[in-house]
Amino acid sequence: MNRIKHIFTLVCLAVLTISCSAERELQYSNQEAAIDKYISGTLANYEVRRNAGSNRVIIEPSTAADSLEAGDSLSFFYACYVFSGSPSSLATTNVPEIARKSNFVLTDFDSTVVSIKYENSNLCAGLYNGLKGVREREHCVILFSAKYGFAATRVNNIPPMSALCYEIWVEEVKKKK
Repeated sequence: MNRIKHIFTLVCLAVLTISCSAERELQYSNQEAAIDKYISGTLANYEVRRNAGSNRVIIEPSTAADSLEAGDSLSFFYACYVFSGSPSSLATTNVPEIARKSNFVLTDFDSTVVSIKYENSNLCAGLYNGLKGVREREHCVILFSAKYGFAATRVNNIPPMSALCYEIWVEEVKKKK
């Protein structure tokens, strides 16, 4: 009898896991459709680069020769918004004007440029994939579903299962030596 209870419990857990997984995939798919709709409507006049689930919309192109590749260094300013049909609530930024406009809490606010080595290990997949190929002085918007962001994990001001929109102002791209 205990064995039957154990098997029944395992079957229930498997069904629940599959159900949650299917629901999550549907949510990702809906987010990706909303991103595509936003790009084809509001951002239709701009060049779009798609890479592994990320959509980079180039607002101000750059004439710089070098584009960002793995191992290079990158310096940039950013504003990260939760995306629900359009960029909605500001989650984080290092741009003081944007923070003030959004009534963002400025406690311990850091407005310094972010400088990183471009490696997959220090960025969520959506941002990593979206930044690939950016050029110095480029201004772009990178959009991606929660699948390529933080999925079901809350990260600071970003609720679980949130699609994200990063507005990026690239200051510098330094090629690896």
